[in-house]
Formats: sequence, structure tokens, C-alpha cells
Amino acid sequence: MYTIKEATLGGITDAIRAKTHRSEMIFGANIQGEIASIQTGWPSIHTVAGVSPDSSNFDGAMEAVAAAMSFWNAKASGTISFDYQDGYGPIKPTNSDGTGKLSNANGAGVMDCSSYMGLVLRGMDYLSSPFAQITGANQSYRPQDITASTAAWAEQYFDMQPETADITYTADKYKTGDGQCRIISASDMAAYYARMALTFWPGERDAKPGDICFFYKTLDDGSLKYPDRFMGISHVGMMINSEKFLNITEYPYSGNLIVTSVDARPPYLYARPLYGATVNGAAAELTENGVDLIPAMWAGIPQGSSTYNGVSFVLSGKAITIGGKASSGFAKNLISNSCPLHLLPGTYKLSGFVNGTGSNTVSATHSMWGLRVYNADTGEGIPGTTTSSNGANTASRTPVYDIGGGAVFTVTA
Repeated sequence: MYTIKEATLGGITDAIRAKTHRSEMIFGANIQGEIASIQTGWPSIHTVAGVSPDSSNFDGAMEAVAAAMSFWNAKASGTISFDYQDGYGPIKPTNSDGTGKLSNANGAGVMDCSSYMGLVLRGMDYLSSPFAQITGANQSYRPQDITASTAAWAEQYFDMQPETADITYTADKYKTGDGQCRIISASDMAAYYARMALTFWPGERDAKPGDICFFYKTLDDGSLKYPDRFMGISHVGMMINSEKFLNITEYPYSGNLIVTSVDARPPYLYARPLYGATVNGAAAELTENGVDLIPAMWAGIPQGSSTYNGVSFVLSGKAITIGGKASSGFAKNLISNSCPLHLLPGTYKLSGFVNGTGSNTVSATHSMWGLRVYNADTGEGIPGTTTSSNGANTASRTPVYDIGGGAVFTVTA
């Protein structure tokens, strides 16, 4: 029997914490398990070539953010509610017939964190996801029908894994329709991006919209709950700015699909996907006319038909038909300050929402109807230049309006 000095034991635990980037106290009984959990080599994952987190394309990142926000907006607008069930979702074949849960007994969409991020990173917004097809309670979905979109930023290689890949699920029921294994769990996603050298630790660089954030979970004795998973990772979300991330977890008071502050739940690890950089090139900022930043779902207006203050709305995707006459003035959110769109400094154009057919919109100072922009932190209107629907005149306005001719505004910080 050997006796280990306290200083030596302390050095061992300090080395473990430095290697794993975890800060919790390590109990003596857990040292062997902690050492075994240290990642000693690259996982065997099929990927496209990566260079570093700086090789990402920000246009693609913001498209991914818009896709992720569309699910939150679907919840906020009352179009759907979500039920968090760990280990369940339309991409996870947990039913006896090989299908996955789509809706619960109340008709709410069923998913966990990796189901949510798995859909988004495959290039799906809410309207193109299985959840938009829910018509009732206890519905199921064939996981094989979930495939990556053709968008350049979508992760095609999530569904192109060989049976020899170091991933969580390799049984036949988890495979694609053509027999490929899939990236499904949060830890698989972390391993996938780590294999491409796209991960980074908190403090190494500032998080940006579209970055993926990962978390681990420990038991009461301080040991990892999932020591056999890559780095023990058990949860995943997407950053909407440097301080907040979208994720789904068990929090029914706020509808389970929530925006969480990094102060309340600090991420363990980040990843910055390429987001189409292999096709469109690396870009740290948005390119001109590169991406539509408005999500396909709106926070304040549900899909389908609704009425408010005497005005009827028929919303189908982003196409809206409005009828009637308002009994009083009102505003509806396309994007909520509870789940805001983060814009880097630059100049932006708002256009295409208002058709400009009303006679009043030929004046750039028209205020009866339009789309306007506010600062989510302060509630103040953002100034800019409004162009009339016929393009004949402009006006400096706060908040800036799109009344049919477009509006231009600049974000400075």
C-alpha cells in the first residue's frame, strides 16, 4: 500500500481540473473516474475540414439564429407549446415502432435540447420542422424523414457518420434512410465540432450569435453524470448574443423553450460552426444583402388566422394579409425584447414587409401603418431614414419606419 501526500493529491486534482476545465471539488473516491474521463485523443467523427473558430461565416450564423428564434417565436405567439422530455423528440426513435415522439397528450411538441439543436443545425426553422405538422395529441414522426436542408450553413455531415464513429447511437433504428449513422446527442455535437478544432473555452474569445454552448452535469458526489460521453456533456443551446442563449429544458413556467443568461448558467464549452464557410468563405461580419434576419415565425402574431382590435390577420409563413379597421392603435412584435435579435455594429435595411399600396404611404412621414425598430435593452426607438412607398421622398425618423419604400438604420454599439 502506498501513502499519497496531501500536496501530491492536491497536485493530481489540480491537474485534472486544468485538463478538464471543470472547477468542482474532486473527491478521492472519484479520482480514478475523473482521470478516465479525460479526453486523450480526437474522437472518430466524419466531418468537413475545419481550421479554427475564426473560419466561420457570420451570414450563416445569423441564419441559424433566425431559425432557432423561430421556435421560440412559435411558442411566444401561441402557435404551439413545447414539452421538454429528456431523451425524446422526433429524431429519437423511442416508440416501439421505431418512430419518435412528436406531440404529448395535450398536443404540445415534444423535444429535448439535442433534438432542438439537431433540427436547427440541420437547417430547419419551425415552419420546416416536424412540429409545424402537429394536428393533435400523441403524434409520432419517422426520424428517417428528418434530413438536413440544402442551405449552405446546414450540417450535412450530421447524417453521414460511419458505424465506426465515436457517437452515442449506432443501432439501426437511429440511422438515416440510407443507412448512415447520425449525430444526435449533445455530446456528439461537441465531439463533431472539437474534431474540426471549432471549439473554445469561455474566456478564450467572446461568444457571438450562432455559437453553440455546451454544459455538463454532476451527481451529488461531484462525479460526472455521463462520464462515458464526450467530456461528460449533457446539454446544448445556441447563443443569441454574448450573454444569452436559447435552449429547451424543464422550465414549464416559461414554456420550457427559454432564453437563459450565461450568468445564471455558465457554459462549459463553446463551438463556432463553419456555417457554410466552405462554400461562401469565412466572414466575421455580415455581408451586404447576405441574409434576411427576420425569423420565419413572429413573436406577436400566430400562424393562421387571428383578430386583434378589429383587425384580422392571416399569417402564412412570412406572408401576411390584413383586413378590417382598428378600433384603436396597437403594435405587434415580430421579434420580442425577451428574445431579441442581436445586431453587430453596421448599417441595415428594413424592407419588403409593407406593400405600400395605401395612398398615405407616399409621404415618408406617414405613421398610420408600418414596421419599426426598437432597442431591446432600453425600449427606445432606433433612428434612421424612412423612404416613402413611391421612393419620392425620405425623412429622418425615430423610430425608423418601413412604410413600403424601405428604411435604413445604423447600429453603432
